[in-house]
Amino acid sequence: TIFYFANNIITSVILNTIGVSIFMRNDQSMLMLYSIAMILYGFASYFLYYVISEGFFGTTIGKAIFGYTVIDSYARKPSQGSVALRSIIRYVPFEAFSCFGERGWHDKWSKTYVVKKKEKIELQKLLGTVHDNTDLLD
Repeated sequence: TIFYFANNIITSVILNTIGVSIFMRNDQSMLMLYSIAMILYGFASYFLYYVISEGFFGTTIGKAIFGYTVIDSYARKPSQGSVALRSIIRYVPFEAFSCFGERGWHDKWSKTYVVKKKEKIELQKLLGTVHDNTDLLD
């Protein structure tokens, strides 16, 4: 759970720094437009950040710093569809609090897992001996 919040802090700092530098204006008449643009930018950048980083690299900057990666039920990098679903689920109200349980909703509902990179390799070795595509993680 501490990892989840640390990862979100790192992500927020990166995305907000980029957003402020793009949309910052000193004109008061632009305040409402700026507010709306920042909200839309926040939603879009948050979604794209996770889809691109987890979809292409299997990890985010925060996860990489802590040595974690995202996998599917067969210890592979998740599909783009699973990553997109995982990212959309993060917008569900109170979803962040679901991480106080066993797994966050974005992991449960998208059938993904966040594991240490060493665990991923061990799971891949173990799954290499399984021939019936049994989902060993659920």
